[in-house]
Amino acid sequence: MPSVLKQKLTKNERTQLANDILRTVTNYYGVSIEDIKGKCRKRRIVKPRQVIMFLLRTKARMVLSDIGEVMNRDHTTVIHSITCIQNDITHPYDDSLEKDLININILI
Repeated sequence: MPSVLKQKLTKNERTQLANDILRTVTNYYGVSIEDIKGKCRKRRIVKPRQVIMFLLRTKARMVLSDIGEVMNRDHTTVIHSITCIQNDITHPYDDSLEKDLININILI
């Protein structure tokens, strides 16, 4: 029996998980989905946006172009966002991001 992480998600399950991730992260950080998908580059918007893209890649196992489509971004921006979060996890300035990711995963 394959582990839960190895199981394939259907397109509907992936879409539902993406919506759950979007809703949960925006509620957690207190920002709107319009702000997340918009052009704002303020830190209070950028961090949740990057977290969403990271979770869409790792948890929903979406391809870069699909994440870009959901987030109104180019796939290179998605790569940059995922890399930023991965770097923050491996070389943390503080442990707040790790705590945020744990709490968000519990809420999803």
